[in-house]
Amino acid sequence: MAIKKFKNKSFSLLDKNDIGKKYQFICIINSIKQTSGPTVFTLNDGTALFKATGFLSPGKRAYPEVEAQDCIEVVIQIKQRHNKLEGEILKLNKVDNRLCDDLKKKLRENIASKGKNFLIESEILEKLRPDMVKAAEMIRSAVFDKHPVLIKHHADCDGYCAAIALERAILPIIEKIASRERSSYRFFSRSPSTSPFYEYSDALRDLSYILETQDKYDEKLPLIILTDLGDIEENITSLKRLKQHDIKIILIDHHKPHSKKHLKKLKQITDIYINPYDYGFDSSFVTGMICTELAVLINKDVKNIKFLPALAGTGDKSNIKEFEKYVKLSEYTRNSLKKYAKAIDYETYFLRFQESRPLVDELFSPEKNQEIIDYIFSLYKKKMDEAKKAVAYYVKSVTIDSIRLIIIDCEKISAYNDYPPSGKIVRLAHEQYDDKKKITLGLLPDSIIFRVDGVKEFDVNKTVDDLKKKMPRAMIKGGGHEFAGALKFVKAAHKEVLNYVEKKIRLIQQKTI
Repeated sequence: MAIKKFKNKSFSLLDKNDIGKKYQFICIINSIKQTSGPTVFTLNDGTALFKATGFLSPGKRAYPEVEAQDCIEVVIQIKQRHNKLEGEILKLNKVDNRLCDDLKKKLRENIASKGKNFLIESEILEKLRPDMVKAAEMIRSAVFDKHPVLIKHHADCDGYCAAIALERAILPIIEKIASRERSSYRFFSRSPSTSPFYEYSDALRDLSYILETQDKYDEKLPLIILTDLGDIEENITSLKRLKQHDIKIILIDHHKPHSKKHLKKLKQITDIYINPYDYGFDSSFVTGMICTELAVLINKDVKNIKFLPALAGTGDKSNIKEFEKYVKLSEYTRNSLKKYAKAIDYETYFLRFQESRPLVDELFSPEKNQEIIDYIFSLYKKKMDEAKKAVAYYVKSVTIDSIRLIIIDCEKISAYNDYPPSGKIVRLAHEQYDDKKKITLGLLPDSIIFRVDGVKEFDVNKTVDDLKKKMPRAMIKGGGHEFAGALKFVKAAHKEVLNYVEKKIRLIQQKTI
């Protein structure tokens, strides 16, 4: 039955002059709460949230034919309670499905418009555009349909930049459609990973929390977004476990997949997979660049993100033409970006797996944090200067014809739970020598960290795969970029794994002579 026509007005335009008047609205039910008296409906017309009550009898649900997320046509009389405007529902009808879909699209655009243009022009971005548009739509749908969003990201500069860009696009939308305070914590979380891949223990911990929340509060399943967490075998094991509960997953990365077979598995497990390698590019277009551009597609009014791609590229040592464009866009100098990236790396190392939203937001707000960055950088520099002296004294190297093999025992130099970690120790050792062809091995009891320059025949991921076949007893795993990564093994296999790696380097040299 159609509702008798009353004057239309937007929720955002209501004021005290409207008290006592009746208006007609077409809106979506954001939430429904039953009290001991009336039923409280939180409504959303795309301009604002507005509370209106329906009353049948004390404690009895009014308008039981409608549920949260239904579209309705409603007549409301404006009232005042506790010095706030609210309404009393006089008449209510459900809107048919076709009109409801159209209304939801309009409301979503009113709340946060989708972006269409990237921040820079790039062939890589145009190749990625179809996947990115799908990802933006999936993220927007999850947010508007009240599915929590969980971002898992690598706890390095690139990983943080990627996650912060998405966070700054998503949180304003959640806050606009929220029906209660602190909804941004209920419907969004960001979780750093000190491991460069999605560990099974992390996946199980996430799944446990998801299922408990669903059981306690009837929460919807979340959308999980993985950023900068590699494309290695361990991810597949973790993601398969999540998929057993039909959790939607978006994976955004820039590392080289181990193989075509591995890539096929990842695409089958994830709902959306975005990686420049999938289109014939390499790792230089880093995850922070992809996610910043994705943030614009999610919410064209997203603020304070234009510096993030340059910062991410600096952290991951990008050298492509797109990086130059992002540096110009950031309005930072190269030296300032290097200083900023190092400060981020230092501070986030100690944060480890904590979300620390206010602190991280402060850290990634360049307009108000220069004094903080200067202080953190001074701490970073002091620690690195100390480590450089130790590395310079204890590093060992040999020349295998034209290849410099550099070896550093990280366990004997890096202090437990202190900065710099083993990866940075290896980088310092690598930088001790100016050879064009060099391979650095950072030794730990159960792993080797690699840095490679000028030796294209040595691929870290292929080395990991070869060792898995050669020494199944060693329980080999790991990977990373082609020329920077790590492999892990059982401690008992340390000597034979190291011998294999050294022998492989010698064979490479013999083949290139």
